[in-house]
Amino acid sequence: MADKNQNIELYLKTLNSIKEELSEPMRSHFTEERLHQLAASLLDGTVFEIIKELEEIQALTEEQLLQQRMKVATAHKKKQTELNQQLRDQLRKLDGRQHHEVVVRQRYEDDKQKLERMSEAEMTTKDKEIVKQLDQLLEEQQSVLEQASVPFFFVTNQKESIQLQMG
Repeated sequence: MADKNQNIELYLKTLNSIKEELSEPMRSHFTEERLHQLAASLLDGTVFEIIKELEEIQALTEEQLLQQRMKVATAHKKKQTELNQQLRDQLRKLDGRQHHEVVVRQRYEDDKQKLERMSEAEMTTKDKEIVKQLDQLLEEQQSVLEQASVPFFFVTNQKESIQLQMG
C-alpha cells in the first residue's frame, strides 16, 4: 500500500509540474481531484499499454494515408510527363512548319492548365478524405480512452477539449 501511495505521489508531482507549464485556461481544468483520478488511472500500466497500441494503430494509419496521397501525386506526375511527351512528339511531326507550332504550343498550355486544375482538385479531395479519416481515428482513440475511464477523455471535436486531452 505504501508503494502504491508513493507511486501516486510521484505521478501527482509529475502531473503538477506539467500543469504549471499549461496556459491559465487549460490549468483550470486540472483540479486536485482530477489529478488524483489521472494518477490513479496510471498505476496499473493498463493506460500505458492502451496508449502504446493506439500510437501503433495511428502510425500505421498515417503511413497508409501518406501512401494513398503519394499514389495520387505520382499519378499526376505521370499525366504531366505524358502531356510533355505528347508536345515533343507533335513538335517533331511538324517537320519545320513553324506556323503550326504556335497552335500546338497553345493547345499544350491549355491542356497543361486543365491538368493542373484537375490535379489540384483531386489532391484537395484526397486531403479532405485524409483529414476525415484522421478525425475518425481521433474519435476512436477518445472513445477507447473514455471506456478505459481515463480522466479528461471523451469523444469531442472541440479544439479546447482536444488540446486538454493532448496536454
